[in-house]
Amino acid sequence: MMMYTIDIPKTIPLSLNKMLRLHWRARNKLKSAWMEEFYAFSVVERQKLRQWASVKLQMTVRVIIHHSRAYDPDSLVACVKPCLDGLVCQRFLWDDAPDYLNLIVEQQICPHKQRHTVISIGVESQKEQQ
Repeated sequence: MMMYTIDIPKTIPLSLNKMLRLHWRARNKLKSAWMEEFYAFSVVERQKLRQWASVKLQMTVRVIIHHSRAYDPDSLVACVKPCLDGLVCQRFLWDDAPDYLNLIVEQQICPHKQRHTVISIGVESQKEQQ
């Protein structure tokens, strides 16, 4: 499987409870902030991800949240929605529907000052060659 990975320091998704209480404008700013974080991918990686998305391949997105507190299982999956929206807006994913996305969300406990998010995006090798 071909995967591209970025590590975003000191940035973690908001919990579902906090996100639901945000004004729609604040949620849009949150999505824009995630879009800017994806410039950590190199130019070549961004081009390859956009090429895969343009032919509507099913992409695997693995998000590992390193945080000092554990999220509830339902909140854990829901909190990555702004991140996925940012990937769709950057054209790294065709859509966040299950036909185009295999989502894996994990969490690990770490000290508060070492919190970060690791995002890996890729496609299975046999699908890539088609």
